[in-house]
Amino acid sequence: MPGEAEFEDLERDKTGLISIELDTYLGFVFIRFIDDSGPSVAEQFAPFHDALSLYRIAEMEPFGQRSTTDIRADWKVAVDNNIEAYHVAMGHPGLQRLYRPTYSFEVKGPGVSCGGGPLRDKTSTN
Repeated sequence: MPGEAEFEDLERDKTGLISIELDTYLGFVFIRFIDDSGPSVAEQFAPFHDALSLYRIAEMEPFGQRSTTDIRADWKVAVDNNIEAYHVAMGHPGLQRLYRPTYSFEVKGPGVSCGGGPLRDKTSTN
């Protein structure tokens, strides 16, 4: 470490950078702050691999100008809202009409889930 002698009481084992686990899957980058020897990202997404591969995500490129919005909110609220299907009929009537009453939510393994269902084959009247 450059200039280490200038930091007389430095406890390197308590102040250094920590290692994190990094993994990539279909063009996305995932990090894990705690090494819990859990399954890899590919193992977690394995039940949905065939469906996700159809989108060729790794080949995608930005279209148009990039835009971001900072929202002061607890990210878990958005995630919790997305991991159940019973609110769709009331909260998203257009989505409900698109999916009919067949919208469902499927959980596969730790931390991986998918929502959806068969789409209507004709346009909604409302």
